[in-house]
Amino acid sequence: QDVQVGHILPKLETLEVHDCYNLISLGSSSALFQNLTTLDVSNCKTMKYLDTCLVFQGMAQLKKLMVRDCISMKEIVATEGDEATCDIIFSRLKSLELENLPRLKSFCSGNHTFGFPCLEELIVNGCLELEIFCKGVLTNPPLLQKVEYGKGNGHWCSDLNSTIQEMYSIKVLLYIPLI
Repeated sequence: QDVQVGHILPKLETLEVHDCYNLISLGSSSALFQNLTTLDVSNCKTMKYLDTCLVFQGMAQLKKLMVRDCISMKEIVATEGDEATCDIIFSRLKSLELENLPRLKSFCSGNHTFGFPCLEELIVNGCLELEIFCKGVLTNPPLLQKVEYGKGNGHWCSDLNSTIQEMYSIKVLLYIPLI
């Protein structure tokens, strides 16, 4: 109660959110996560999305994003009702892990523009309903060579959306234990 969270959050570099069963989203201001380099969310059973586009626009330092075992997660970046389309460039993101998210439909269902110029690793495992990466404009990640879906297993087509669509159609996104 006596801690001024507004002074602490802007200095955070790593945020781990685990076992928060009633949390729906992170729900903060973009200014609060301006220095965040690692975001690790797992086992948040009722979480439907991580946060909104406006908050992710403020996460310019983010290098690693991990979302695991959130059984109600439908999308990572949510679009609020009357929110205008926006550009979200994850300019430093190198690693993205999406694991055991059985209701995940897409990274974002809004008509936003996404860029991942530094993305080298994308792990998608146990995302049974993931049909497309995002519905908006997606700049192809130049450093990404495959989408990993299990230990030593990977797949790549011409671009990220096509890869996810093909993986979904051949059911590669079924849960494969990472051993």
